[in-house]
Amino acid sequence: MLAIEFQRLPRTIALWSFFVLALLVTCVITLLIHEAGHARACIALGGNVGGFGHWLRGVLVTNPSTDCSIKPFPAGVWGAGPVISIVAWFVSALTIIALLNRAVIKRGVCGSILWGWWCFWNLWTLLREVFHAYAPPSVWQDSTQFVHVTGVNPNLVGIPLAVILTFRSQYGA
Repeated sequence: MLAIEFQRLPRTIALWSFFVLALLVTCVITLLIHEAGHARACIALGGNVGGFGHWLRGVLVTNPSTDCSIKPFPAGVWGAGPVISIVAWFVSALTIIALLNRAVIKRGVCGSILWGWWCFWNLWTLLREVFHAYAPPSVWQDSTQFVHVTGVNPNLVGIPLAVILTFRSQYGA
């Protein structure tokens, strides 16, 4: 009995290692995509983000730190991070579905773990954005500041985000 447990141990360690690695990879990729959306919007609106390395340091902190030179940040800069994150997840979902349907890739444990974390991370981020749409202006989050800067009804941001969240959780994850 003990020998059987030791035989399973390397596979269990490998799966848990991949599980943790998948969490880290999806976290970093999502944050890079999100912050790149803010930086691109700032540059498109005529601002400056101080170069790649300057805005990239904002990926590892919790507060928005794209450091756009346009002060105060325009609504487009606030909204670009969540929008580009949603688009990136949608494109990745379509790509994975196409690859699976054409049997280019096969379903496996490691791929399922990575895809599961990718979906969980993006769904969790989107759920937070829905809640932040209704937060007071003192909350320094993307959806909150977008609603505050534009002065729109929070329902115009929160309800579409909730619909996207529902769609993604039913059909994507």
